[in-house]
Amino acid sequence: METQVIYYKIIRETSKYNKYIKWFAKCYRHNGEEISSFGYRTEKEARNSIDILKGIFPVGSRLINYVYIEKGE
Repeated sequence: METQVIYYKIIRETSKYNKYIKWFAKCYRHNGEEISSFGYRTEKEARNSIDILKGIFPVGSRLINYVYIEKGE
């Protein structure tokens, strides 16, 4: 089984498109390249979304274990 490390940050930021979205969960690769960014209304929602993402997922014919590590400032 392959293991892939993904770093993430939970940050407070004002959205350009929605005034209610204040918190973002941003995911990065080991080299600092941003993979994804999801907006949430509260910090708790953002942290819960990362907890849901943790786990083993089938990709094609193999299983990949994703390890999420919070990235410091």
